[in-house]
Amino acid sequence: MRKIYLGLFVFVIAGSASAQLMNKNLRSAQKIQNIGEVPAKVNHNLEKAVPFWQNNFTVASDWVISNAGGAGSPAHTAGDWTITTNVNAIPVAALTPAGHTTAATGYALINSDAAGSGQTQNARIVTASAIDCSGKANVSIIFQQSTRHYQELYFVVVSNDGGTTWTDFQVNTGMAVNTNSANPSLAQVNISSVAANQANVKVGFRYVGAYDWFWAVDDVQLVETDNYDLAATGYYWGVEGTWGPRLPYYQTPIAQINPIHFAGLVENKGAMSQSDVTFTAGIASAGYTGTSPQGILAPNQSDTFDIAATFTPAASVANFTVTGGTTSGQTDANPADNVAPALAFATTQTTYARDAQVLQAGSYNEGEGYEMGNIFDVTSNATLTGVDVFVASTSTVGCQIYGLLYTIDAGTGDFVYGQPTALHTVTSGELGTMITLPLTSSFGLTAGNSYLLVVGSYGDGGVSDDFVVGTSGISEAQTTFYLDGNENTGTWYYSTSTPMVRMNFSTNLSVSENAANVDVNVYPNPVVGEATIEVNGAIASSITVLDVAGKVVYTTNATEGTSKVSFSTANFSAGVYTVNVATEKGTVTKKMVVKN
Repeated sequence: MRKIYLGLFVFVIAGSASAQLMNKNLRSAQKIQNIGEVPAKVNHNLEKAVPFWQNNFTVASDWVISNAGGAGSPAHTAGDWTITTNVNAIPVAALTPAGHTTAATGYALINSDAAGSGQTQNARIVTASAIDCSGKANVSIIFQQSTRHYQELYFVVVSNDGGTTWTDFQVNTGMAVNTNSANPSLAQVNISSVAANQANVKVGFRYVGAYDWFWAVDDVQLVETDNYDLAATGYYWGVEGTWGPRLPYYQTPIAQINPIHFAGLVENKGAMSQSDVTFTAGIASAGYTGTSPQGILAPNQSDTFDIAATFTPAASVANFTVTGGTTSGQTDANPADNVAPALAFATTQTTYARDAQVLQAGSYNEGEGYEMGNIFDVTSNATLTGVDVFVASTSTVGCQIYGLLYTIDAGTGDFVYGQPTALHTVTSGELGTMITLPLTSSFGLTAGNSYLLVVGSYGDGGVSDDFVVGTSGISEAQTTFYLDGNENTGTWYYSTSTPMVRMNFSTNLSVSENAANVDVNVYPNPVVGEATIEVNGAIASSITVLDVAGKVVYTTNATEGTSKVSFSTANFSAGVYTVNVATEKGTVTKKMVVKN
């Protein structure tokens, strides 16, 4: 499996059916990297309970390392746990040095990335000696960890018969594909169902992976679990439109304002099930408050508490801050984490944005060509004039980028070439800033439709990082997409990292003069067998077709004065091509997809 260094992605979409690609089948996946930092260390609000057992991996003989071998399901081939004092052994630069409290004296690490492609891991590290949990009616394990998640599975394992039988408690289930944890994050699992009042308990960690990333664990404690301990971990919010999923818009043009739905994400970290859990969200400046119905939340369970009352912003430019939290009828052991992080969004005149506004990371493709962008639902007719994109500071000066709007075929769900921007060369002054790329001509968006807006680059063949797009926030699966130009297959992947690619409806954008008066059509598009390029409003002096590597695969005679040309694509590889049409009024660029 080839590593694609491209942000927080992915999964292939395939098949047909409706324009809502959420219903499409998933095929393979690509493992990718992102740039960007997480805090070197996070201050944790530890449970008030005093640990009755703890271990920080200082003494390696306190732990036993094993694997499932060839008979395991899955079979283990290579890549076991180790105990290391090397704080830089983690294979993700953003998570080194390891931030665990006692990392320098030892921590447990399993490195699936180092095991390499074709190898699988099904491995455990468990305590060598039994732990006496007699008289402990409720038991939780707390530990520090750091990880980058791809498709691996993580488990806390617990035995109450000295290691003869084991029970798995899966953890980190809420992590999106190709995202980093904090450095470290704190995990807590209620293991009372196996460990409570047991005298012969062993605990440990199990990792199941196949060329995934890694898991580092340290500073393990067993504590008596508080009976009632809820935590509000965030929001599931946004507008429910034609694409299907609830899409969060951090900036919304007045013309696209719609009711916003809110739900709270709540976790039960206590020992007791709670049947009266609610979540309340409010916007003080707008007089909005909404509360979910009461729900049941079992120990170790996380759930979404949906609020029926929606919020519709007034038709004016404004900023909004959402505050919220969870409550129940019980006295919570740790009320500080009952409050969810604040959420901010805005209404605007011209900007439509799905990213969370604050730069968090960047995505790139090792200098190869790619396109990346977001789905937008349009509920009122509007005229799109440009694409806003954040050019990460690690982009290469002189890299060339473009914006491109795709419409969506209602019958097949395919992304169909719509309207491009001109090719833009990035300057040193644009690094680390949001820039605007005007469309070559404005494009009318129709109410009730969804559109894919991307920014792309043809790359420099891997000489440098080339173009790095800023990313901010997490996207729900199949609402942010990526096309790997290096593959040249026309296959789209989805990303769980939100690129800072936004719609711009400003009427003041300067439109490229050549495209304002010249209309170039490529049809059919996608092409099967034969392509036709038609030029209206000017006479072409040449028509050139390039593949993603920049190689010319077709060109006309520059003296022909061409206005329409057809040619066979039978010898073309399937993929995305660039069509450059030179006229007396300038050059127009189009994209062509070949599906031979």
